[in-house]
Amino acid sequence: GPNEPLAEPRRSIVKRPDERNLGERDPYSIKRIAEGTSEPIRSGAIVRAVPFAAPYARSGVVLDQPPSLRDWIPAGPFRFPTYQWLYVFVGHSLIAAVISGSINFGVAVARFRTAPTVDLWHLNRNTVLGGLGVTVLIQQVVTFLITSSLAHGDIAKGPIGPLRRPWPPLLHLPSTPSPQGHWLGTKLKSQVEQDGIPCRMGPKIPERGASAFKSWMWWFVRAVLTGSERNDVFGAGLSWRQRVERVLWTAVQGFFLGCLSFPLFWGVSVAIMAPIYGNRDFANNGTWIPIIATLLFGALLGMLTNPFFALMALGAESNVRRCYPELDMWKPFGGDHDTMEFRRTYNV
Repeated sequence: GPNEPLAEPRRSIVKRPDERNLGERDPYSIKRIAEGTSEPIRSGAIVRAVPFAAPYARSGVVLDQPPSLRDWIPAGPFRFPTYQWLYVFVGHSLIAAVISGSINFGVAVARFRTAPTVDLWHLNRNTVLGGLGVTVLIQQVVTFLITSSLAHGDIAKGPIGPLRRPWPPLLHLPSTPSPQGHWLGTKLKSQVEQDGIPCRMGPKIPERGASAFKSWMWWFVRAVLTGSERNDVFGAGLSWRQRVERVLWTAVQGFFLGCLSFPLFWGVSVAIMAPIYGNRDFANNGTWIPIIATLLFGALLGMLTNPFFALMALGAESNVRRCYPELDMWKPFGGDHDTMEFRRTYNV
């Protein structure tokens, strides 16, 4: 553990035991015993014990108040001489730009250098803008998988710490798409039935008369735009099925993030290139133009999106709560108990 756990940034704060042993609750790798008997339930009767992609039991906090404008500013610790600034804005921006640009350059050379026809639009003629559109989606899926996994691992082991509060500040939105629980949320239906308490849905969803569409819509917004432990595909203590589920969850999340940014990145590319190169056949006149354009596009895409993905991991609810359990927002959800455990663990 850290030598000074309360010093900023709070780094190398170890995961709690229940966060390291999720694989023990994998319903497909253990025998679940029927209540009141010594006989194992038949395989067909085994039910899911952990929601999809294995969220932590403490995750899924839903606050009563929406965020203020100030909450949208990522709350450090970004003071020098810590490595936070360098980690986010150099490691996950400039270096990411070099890597992304290099990969896109290689792909572009293979596609365009010896192609008989190359133009901006036509799919059957090695379209440049079509390739850039695909790059927006594929690169962000791959980038989000890699960046979020590395960032979650770095937070757990050092040398960086999480933000001081969750970011983006969307904890007022539902973490489960139904008050009765759902396997895609943070509470299963069986857990809600056992507790007898419906899932909190937040101020966006009225307690009575809320449509299922509205509940699912706001859950989807939170699920896509916030980082979570479900993106930690290299986390210890997972079963292989849980790890595969986390890969799928993170890939789908990265795809939707790509869809959200697609109009911006692809639209700007069209606005710049179409008036200049709209009718040119690059194969016979300017073969290197689409190659250089693809290189710059991939580099800028990596430089602008990677820091956001890293901040999503640094601001993930699970990471902030583990390192800052004393925050007032956690108190209604067992925060005082977490704080006592934290102080007892690190003798502070």
